[in-house]
Amino acid sequence: MVRRIRGENIYGTSFDKAKKERKDGHLQYTYDVKIQTILYVRMMKDFARSLGLHELDQVDPNLYQTAEPLHVKLIVDAQSRQLVGVENKQAGYKQTYQGYGLPLKVEVPKRPISSAELQRRLTEL
Repeated sequence: MVRRIRGENIYGTSFDKAKKERKDGHLQYTYDVKIQTILYVRMMKDFARSLGLHELDQVDPNLYQTAEPLHVKLIVDAQSRQLVGVENKQAGYKQTYQGYGLPLKVEVPKRPISSAELQRRLTEL
C-alpha cells in the first residue's frame, strides 16, 4: 500500500511548508495535503477487496475522474509521530485523535446506510 501511495502520488504534501506549533506541551507539525480523489477511491476499493470486504464493490472510481482534489490538514505529534488531527475546512470536518494503544468503544450507527446509498450520496457531491 505504501509503495502504491508513493508511486501514484495519491497524497501531495509540501513538507517544507509544514507549520510548527506547541499544543498542550507537545510540538506538532501541520501539513497541507492534497488527495487525488479518483486515485484515493481506487486505492480504498482495492484495499477493501484485499481484506475480503465487499462494501465498496459497487463504487465506480471513474465517477471521480473530474472531482477536485481534497485539501486537508494533517496534524502530527512530533515526538510520537502519531496522527493527532485531520481537518477539512471545505467540508467543515475536524477530527482529533488521542490515546493510541487504548481500547476504543465503537457504537454501531443507529441508522446505517447501504453501500449503494453511500455511492448515491457521493455522486451528488
